[in-house]
Amino acid sequence: MAVHDDWETDSAGVGFLTKDAFCEAVFELADVWTLTTDAHEYSEFLSELHIKVTKGGKFLPDSMLVTGSGKPQGFEEAMEKAEEEVNR
Repeated sequence: MAVHDDWETDSAGVGFLTKDAFCEAVFELADVWTLTTDAHEYSEFLSELHIKVTKGGKFLPDSMLVTGSGKPQGFEEAMEKAEEEVNR
């Protein structure tokens, strides 16, 4: 499972993230789920993600999270276009 593997890598097998490791993981998350490397786009993505995973200052339980709901508008289309270009 990719999530488990990412956790093992990010936590270096110790079961928690240091502040630096957390910041790196959040940066990687924004980098993977945005279309450009523009700081404003990263900021918008992370702000939207925060809204979708919290309520009243607390994280929502996993059962209330919607998988893939953090994808930016146009993400799927951009990924399909990139895949078509690679397959040419």
